[in-house]
This record gives sequence, structure tokens and C-alpha cells, in this order.
Amino acid sequence: MMEISLSETNPYHETIEVLYGNENIQRIVLEHYPQIKEQHDACMDRTEVATTVSYEAIWNGLLSVKKRGIRLRCKVEATLEESS
Repeated sequence: MMEISLSETNPYHETIEVLYGNENIQRIVLEHYPQIKEQHDACMDRTEVATTVSYEAIWNGLLSVKKRGIRLRCKVEATLEESS
């Protein structure tokens, strides 16, 4: 895992984390859902969308975030191969 700080002066201390392995990714995602305060933005490919809706813990986590009134946005990568 690699962590990069985007701004030393940012009061929210945003970071980018590169995670490897499905179990690690799912664990970290589930741990961070309760910390979301205003909105959750995600970028994913089609395989991640399938994982999100088929993995019950992740899906229920997103539902709980939405029920708290948090704005959810997802940008999905689409390729020409997928459109045919």
C-alpha cells in the first residue's frame, strides 16, 4: 500500500491510498463508510460496479451512507468494446 499526502496545509488531510487485493480493498472501504460526512465520489470500471452491487456488505454500507443523507456519485469507465 502506498499513501500520498495531497496537501500538508489541508485541514481535512486528504490522502490517496493504493490498495491491493480484494479483501484489503473491501475491508478499508467498509471501515471508511461511517467517516463520510458530505459526499462520496467513486471512479470504477465495470468489474468494480459488479462487485459493489453483488458484495452484500459493500452494498449495505452504501445504503447506510445514503440513508444518512450523504450524496453518492459514481463515474464508470466505458470502453468501445463494452458498447457493442
